[in-house]
Amino acid sequence: MKPSGKNVLTMCTGTACHVRGSDLLLDYAIDQLGIKPGEVTPDGLFSIEHVNCLGACALGPIVAENGSYHKHMTPSKLRKLIETISHQKTEDAHHAQA
Repeated sequence: MKPSGKNVLTMCTGTACHVRGSDLLLDYAIDQLGIKPGEVTPDGLFSIEHVNCLGACALGPIVAENGSYHKHMTPSKLRKLIETISHQKTEDAHHAQA
């Protein structure tokens, strides 16, 4: 068992998501976060995993973030999701210091 980040991004790479560009999304997440599937970012905020199916084929490509499904994902939507989570972490840290 490897530790996971606080926010686990699960990429569906099943057939329906694959034909809609899930491999591009996985590559994008790897590039943006600087980690490979199974690794954790140095700040402990993110980890990436990929699965064969999340069971929501009609909504693909799907990215689940801590169990919440994000449908019809695009690189732009994925970037915004990662930025939003990162921003929330920064705000939480500032509130904890106050």
